[in-house]
Amino acid sequence: MVFLRKPSRAEKNLRDERRKGNVRPHELYKLKTALEDLRQKKLLALSARQTAEQALAWVSGLNFQNLQALSLTPVNYERKSLEECLQIAKQKRPEFRALSAGQEARIALSDAKRAQSYPVFFVGAFGSAGWSPVRDRQQSVFAFDQFNRVEGGVGLGLKLDLEFARHSAEAAEQSAEAMKLKATESYAVPGIELQVKKAFWEVDQAQQGLDVAKRRKDLGKKWFVSSAMGWSVGLTPAKDILEALEGDGLAKKNYIETVYGLNMALARLSQAVGQEVTELRYR
Repeated sequence: MVFLRKPSRAEKNLRDERRKGNVRPHELYKLKTALEDLRQKKLLALSARQTAEQALAWVSGLNFQNLQALSLTPVNYERKSLEECLQIAKQKRPEFRALSAGQEARIALSDAKRAQSYPVFFVGAFGSAGWSPVRDRQQSVFAFDQFNRVEGGVGLGLKLDLEFARHSAEAAEQSAEAMKLKATESYAVPGIELQVKKAFWEVDQAQQGLDVAKRRKDLGKKWFVSSAMGWSVGLTPAKDILEALEGDGLAKKNYIETVYGLNMALARLSQAVGQEVTELRYR
């Protein structure tokens, strides 16, 4: 980086020409102190990264020596309106589907329990016939002739379960369970809608914050480059270049945190609507 090369140039200027107002000794010490501070923070960052890699390996169950570093970028997603997100949630959220299917199942079971008290009528019939050219037909009604015979019959039956009270109680129990699910739906639906709205507003806010963070990062970079150029020609004091460096670093840090916040807001919105809203695809 540019600012890491400035102390050596400042030392050369001090040693060779001692130009007045160009590089002052206390400014050189400030830059050296800031450089050592950055080196110390770099060591802390490396230590934190190693700890994070070990934690990721433990959580994911993977074994790796060096984790490939990927730059954090905003996830691509198709912006939808709030009404579209609510409609997707009603179609995809398992809570909605479970409540609807549960009510239908309870009502059907209640009808089945109630139907057990109804009488059951049934009709049965059978018929058979046989003939053989090599067997004489037996004329006696007492003789069993399986080769020359015609026979049949009709039966009528009635089945009645007398446990009317038990059937009625079981049907009422299932009806009560259906009403319970209906009541659950009455307060679950507004809660889910509120969850979707909250996640949607968080995404909208994070997107606006990302636009601000981009402008801030660009301004921080321009500020630092301008200060570094001024320092190289002796117009910018060490205090200004350090402030520019700090502002540039904070702007980059804020941008990364904003990108992370946007991606997490999109993840919460996907969870709220019950469907992935970004272009991410999972195997």
